Amino acid sequence: MKHLLTVMAVVLAACTTTMAQTVVKNVKLVSAPPRIMAEELTSPLMLKQGNGFVSHLPEFSTDAVTSQKIGSSANYFGYANNGQKQSYLINDLDAVEFVFRNNPAVTGGGNTGHVRYNISSDRGVNWAVPTTGAGIGNINPTQTLQLRYPNSFLFTNPAIGGTAADVRLGVSGAALDVTTGTWKGYAQVVVGPNVFTNILTPVVEQEDYVLLQGPVVVQHVTERVLGEFWATAACIGTPNDTIYVLRGSYNAALPGVVWAIHDRLFPNWNVVVDSAAHWTMPKIEFSPNGLEGYVAVLGDLVGGQDSAYVPILWNYNNSTTHFGAGYEVNINQFPQLNAYISSFTDTLGVPFSNGTPTCAFNFDLSVDYEGDAHILCIVAPASSGMASLQTAYSLSSGFAMQVMDITKDFTGSWNMIHIWDQVTFREDLVSASPVSLDPPMHLARTQDGKFIFYSWSDTDTTGNPANHANDAPNLKGRFYDVQDDSISAVTDWTYNDAVWVANAQGVKTAGRVFESGSGCPGRTFNVPTTVCEIPGSDPATITDFYYFSDINYSCEDANLATRYFHSQVGIEQHLNVQAFKAYPNPATHTLTVEIALTKADDIEIALVNLAGQTLMRKNLSNVVKVNESFKVNTLSKGIYLLTVSTSQGTAADKIVIE
Repeated sequence: MKHLLTVMAVVLAACTTTMAQTVVKNVKLVSAPPRIMAEELTSPLMLKQGNGFVSHLPEFSTDAVTSQKIGSSANYFGYANNGQKQSYLINDLDAVEFVFRNNPAVTGGGNTGHVRYNISSDRGVNWAVPTTGAGIGNINPTQTLQLRYPNSFLFTNPAIGGTAADVRLGVSGAALDVTTGTWKGYAQVVVGPNVFTNILTPVVEQEDYVLLQGPVVVQHVTERVLGEFWATAACIGTPNDTIYVLRGSYNAALPGVVWAIHDRLFPNWNVVVDSAAHWTMPKIEFSPNGLEGYVAVLGDLVGGQDSAYVPILWNYNNSTTHFGAGYEVNINQFPQLNAYISSFTDTLGVPFSNGTPTCAFNFDLSVDYEGDAHILCIVAPASSGMASLQTAYSLSSGFAMQVMDITKDFTGSWNMIHIWDQVTFREDLVSASPVSLDPPMHLARTQDGKFIFYSWSDTDTTGNPANHANDAPNLKGRFYDVQDDSISAVTDWTYNDAVWVANAQGVKTAGRVFESGSGCPGRTFNVPTTVCEIPGSDPATITDFYYFSDINYSCEDANLATRYFHSQVGIEQHLNVQAFKAYPNPATHTLTVEIALTKADDIEIALVNLAGQTLMRKNLSNVVKVNESFKVNTLSKGIYLLTVSTSQGTAADKIVIE
């Protein structure tokens, strides 16, 4: 359906909760290895416009989630990177694993640079080493350098493949020289075979430490096709904020995964503000057939939207197997969003924002079966003083934040799927080693790429709408049916859970989901999900990890119309229309259309389905004002086009029938 249409526009309804006064946080991102650190600027403002937060419950909340302790680390820092994928699955074997840094207080040996894993062969219901958090073995016992920020992937030997006995675990992470405190490159480990049975003494097939120039942190690992692995690594500061793209393949003769630097990406970063590049860590993903792929960051290139974070992508060329030039996705192209953002003013009537949006600092990347990228992030108003060092690359964490999937719509144009209103932003853990936790953003997909799953966290502020801190997070989720362009209701998975209500910290998911069944209805999904528990809210102390085994969806739950922002202002921009209104939208029984023309003209109004068939039509001659109604209760639920034609031409608006 996605590439049938060429013109349409839709207005996302503005939030309507009224506030008299609030405190606004300008949140700024600063690059600092080994992880991106952040700084907050706080200033009190009065709202003149009156459209403040949305603070409401999801459409659906669960009674409880089933959790099991699967790991424990000496501190939180090895889990802090939103980009890590520490869980991986093989659907046909019901296998899922989790890698984490060692906790000597639990295991009785090693140090925090050793890495352990836990594994399940029944979709996370039972684990090889349950409840203690010890995990399995030291999987990097030699430890020439210490391993940090582990990423993981399960795989089978391509020459054999498919059996549980042949399953291997691959781990990649940043390599740290603790003597000098510098990042040296990346570590790579392969454990196996028999990762399910060698519990006490895992077989370490490979343990290497690859030196690279500059402070390099491995960010994200994925498998393009069976036995071919790709990873991104970020070199922060020097040389020239490089992005490394690594390619690996399993060699049974070694045995091990042979990695090589496949591409070096040298983005033309915008450094005007403070002579520094501003960007987040890179991620890499491919379509199910492996023909389309992307490297993505949030950042700022020369040209385009400056002094704000926007998606930047590099496309994979299947013919050359290399990635092309980077380009920005313009999120400043949606007039309705910009008008809403700029409507907030202080008591003197000065806009709080310059009306342009920015992405927040955590994001995730996936690619669907059509080869379209999906970037999940928070979109929020950028600060008004964009030319100054103090407010560049900052956002307001108190106004109109939205969780968005930035992707292609069914016209083939870049667009945003509105996932949910985000009420809170940052949680600060206060201790000797403070850490700021931004809301996690994670994507997963089915193996065939026809369903995309969203996971994030937010705090319900009912009763205290002035609280902007995500200090009591609940796990939120929903999913998108790419084929039917429909979406499920939002589920709050921990809202009624006695243990995890307001306590779902550090949510992470695998990049794929477990699934059963082939057709819909009947096709079901399970999203592998982990959270952490930080005793005493001190990130420098022991952090325990838990697995949620029942984050389940059914394909028929994607029964809602998808809400987009569109890049066109609307019908009134294209015709001699002074005012246009079609309501209610979505419509159930009757759709009313009100139009005011700038001068008398003949006008045709029609309702058209996505196959191009005109279902209803009204023609009016020599009119200035129109007030017409269509009975739509006999139409099937779905998306339609309302077309308006005058002597100036034809334009269309998207209408949803529910």
